[in-house]
Amino acid sequence: MIITNEQAAVLERRQGDRRPRDQPDNGQSALAAHHQPGPPAQPGVHMMTEGFYVTARYRGRAAALLGPYDTPEEALANEPRARSFAVDHFRDGGWFTYGIAMVPAQPGQPLPLGKLNSLIELTEVLGP
Repeated sequence: MIITNEQAAVLERRQGDRRPRDQPDNGQSALAAHHQPGPPAQPGVHMMTEGFYVTARYRGRAAALLGPYDTPEEALANEPRARSFAVDHFRDGGWFTYGIAMVPAQPGQPLPLGKLNSLIELTEVLGP
């Protein structure tokens, strides 16, 4: 089954809303709940209040592959790069569900970096 990025985003939102009935909703997305905090902010680095990430989901797990980006359009433009890298370097990369997600920053903390940022140049978008 092949799904579009829009369908993947809907699925990601729906799966992020699932929680045990006895657990209160604290407003965290599934991605934010699984993501480890990033390193302390570097001098001169702007502290963003929210960031957009290229994400991958597989077997109930989620990861922010690339980001943070300022806009969802920037993240979506980089989704093919993350997908291509994951398919080439991870055995099950072809089975991942790819999309984008917005993650709010925690007070006083910088946004975490994408897991593949150091492996794929973050600022360069490949041409068509």
